[in-house]
Amino acid sequence: MRTVTAAAGPATAPAGPPPGAPRLTGAVSLSFAAGSVTARDPDLRVYARDLALPYGLPLAEDRLAAGTGQSYAEMGEAVIDALLPAGQPADLLVEVFASPDVQPGRAASVHLSSYCPGRPFAFALAEQGTAGAFSALALTASYLHGDGFERALVLVLEQAALPWQPPDGTPVPDRHTAVGLLWERSGGPALTLLGGGPRLSPDRARARVTAALAAETQGGSPLPLLLLGPGLADWEPPPGTEALRARAGSPYTGLWTLLAEHRHRIGGEGRPALLAEYDPLLGHLDLARLAPDRSSRT
Repeated sequence: MRTVTAAAGPATAPAGPPPGAPRLTGAVSLSFAAGSVTARDPDLRVYARDLALPYGLPLAEDRLAAGTGQSYAEMGEAVIDALLPAGQPADLLVEVFASPDVQPGRAASVHLSSYCPGRPFAFALAEQGTAGAFSALALTASYLHGDGFERALVLVLEQAALPWQPPDGTPVPDRHTAVGLLWERSGGPALTLLGGGPRLSPDRARARVTAALAAETQGGSPLPLLLLGPGLADWEPPPGTEALRARAGSPYTGLWTLLAEHRHRIGGEGRPALLAEYDPLLGHLDLARLAPDRSSRT
């Protein structure tokens, strides 16, 4: 897992975005009610049984029989259709997921590269909990800073119909959601990853978010819009902070749905957004800042 640590020292005025920081030029969040045709494949039960058997996890016979799962390839296609018209190719596509795809026999990122305009270089990230999307953003920033990459699409995906009963305490989505974040070298709010830290207790994680929020207000900076992931649902920000909270039933896409819904406020109101997410199972905190593009403020 990617680990980035940041000291919770005295608050200082936030620095500007790093040179070449990726710019958010498009975002969409889509929900899917019906199950995928691939969720009714009889081989899915065989695969799920063999995968769960060594861990003693019982199959979710009702969900397997109902075929309510979703395919990340199909969900990703819908996001691409919404964000990338045929004449707007991408150079990079990163798929991020934590809950398993209902179609394990197909590499969704490879399929989506073929479907996406430009046939971008594509790969997937998994097994990082809520930190996965932040890892994808760190990699995206690195690619866009180099040669040959002008536009990148990050897909954050979760589907709700697990084919087995997970251990108690496992975050399970209550609906199928796909979020697409489109990044370019210019034209929108600039991303700065602020780190966070691994293996933090909830109290330490909340203290670091408080310190990051205090740093944002130094030197007369405008009060940021605070976007909180589900892992920080029980934290009360300081008085006067405008905080938006992700829905609890979307443990991996909730924060990014908030961003998709409110991204126009970052430029329109001329103030930054501070994004914070905490994974209680892994004890991992992630923080990021989106600064408005002053040249395109509306």
